[in-house]
Amino acid sequence: MAFFLWVFLSESLGFPLPGGIGKKELLVVGIIGGFGFTISLFVAGEAFTDQLLQGAAKMGAIMSVCAALIAVAAGRILKVKRMP
Repeated sequence: MAFFLWVFLSESLGFPLPGGIGKKELLVVGIIGGFGFTISLFVAGEAFTDQLLQGAAKMGAIMSVCAALIAVAAGRILKVKRMP
């Protein structure tokens, strides 16, 4: 769901949706991404028995969300052009 909200934020910053992609498609992709994120947290919890390693793996999964912020900032700084 966070993916879907980031799309609205990026549209408000002036980045249009790609041709042929609508809000319904983005909602489905956001739901699939949410499942993937949840599964990565689950796997991190099950794969490591050491609490320190579990915490590090889960923090890595959570911090990967920051990649969206970095990507938006990089797009603005590098003045990525809108798709025609």
